Amino acid sequence: YFCEYLEDGLTKTSNKEVNNFNGFKLVVKEFITYKEISLKSKILSIMIIGEITLRKKAKLRSVAKEIGVNSFTFALLAYAAKVIKTIRRRNKK
Repeated sequence: YFCEYLEDGLTKTSNKEVNNFNGFKLVVKEFITYKEISLKSKILSIMIIGEITLRKKAKLRSVAKEIGVNSFTFALLAYAAKVIKTIRRRNKK
């Protein structure tokens, strides 16, 4: 399979995970199942998808179920990511 690089393609845009939320959920679901991936990387991935879930006002419980993560753990990491992002934003000012 060959493809052609497009100047205005997916790699040029930022927030790819937000623009393709369903695709990103699938990537995270797959990513967190690999034993070779560190726990820290898995948690960070869950935090990112959790924060995006909050931003998109999607249901935390539904997304947690889709990616195979406990709902309470997912909500906790989602809100932790949101708090961290808010603190970082405030510190930049």
